[in-house]
Amino acid sequence: MVVKTFFRAVTDLEWLETEREVRFFAELYPDLDPSPGMPRVLFATLKGPDDLPIVVMEDIGLLPPPDAVAGGSPEATVVALDALTTVHARFWNDETLTDRQWLRPLDAVGHQELRDRAKRRIGSYLLEFGRDLPDGSEELIARATEGEFHASGPPTYTLLHGAPGPMACHLDGAGRLLALLSWHQVAWGTAAHDLAWLLGGVLSIADRRAHEDRFLASHAAGLAAAGIDVDAGDHRARYQAALITPLLANVSGDIIEHPAVIRRRAAAAIDHHLS
Repeated sequence: MVVKTFFRAVTDLEWLETEREVRFFAELYPDLDPSPGMPRVLFATLKGPDDLPIVVMEDIGLLPPPDAVAGGSPEATVVALDALTTVHARFWNDETLTDRQWLRPLDAVGHQELRDRAKRRIGSYLLEFGRDLPDGSEELIARATEGEFHASGPPTYTLLHGAPGPMACHLDGAGRLLALLSWHQVAWGTAAHDLAWLLGGVLSIADRRAHEDRFLASHAAGLAAAGIDVDAGDHRARYQAALITPLLANVSGDIIEHPAVIRRRAAAAIDHHLS
């Protein structure tokens, strides 16, 4: 076992992220059936020794940080996808999620605020990073900040990891997924958000194109096994729309990912919206 502790946060944002992760493990994680890809957590509290938050979890070994450039294999990605599907199914349309003030709401208001932040930085971002992006990225980002490419109709919602990108996927030396970590961005919103973060950022462009449909079908089948029916067309449309979100999060400065990851994200969105 290993004890993960958190030093006293310096900023409000650091504390919010700490609180989200610890409260997820303390309040919501116990309702999940253990599944491959999920860390094994024994105990979590915001009031540990010296009033510091702690999480007691399995020791997955002393590993190097995830390789954002290499990304993950389809085999590792499907384990992460199964872990996310378990979370999504358990909290599907759970009305209590919206009552938890510590959870981030990834709703229409939040997406509009993200577009506004990205719009303010689009010029400086493209000036600095535009050369690293595939053709069509400037048009895509500009149209996305104006509200194009969003899914229509009332969405379902569930508990989300929030940012299951390459840095959250911890692999062993053989490339197998040991655990999906970094739950400090936990949120509620449409399940397509997690799918877009995972498939659009972790897989290489070639692997995503080859396996994307199979992974979307696997997610829908996992929900169906839990008694949740999703319309295949709506499921895909929401995934396509959600591919824009992590790209705009980079443009806005909300996150800073490796240029190789951003290229993968831009290529995924271009494939679905401009091709």
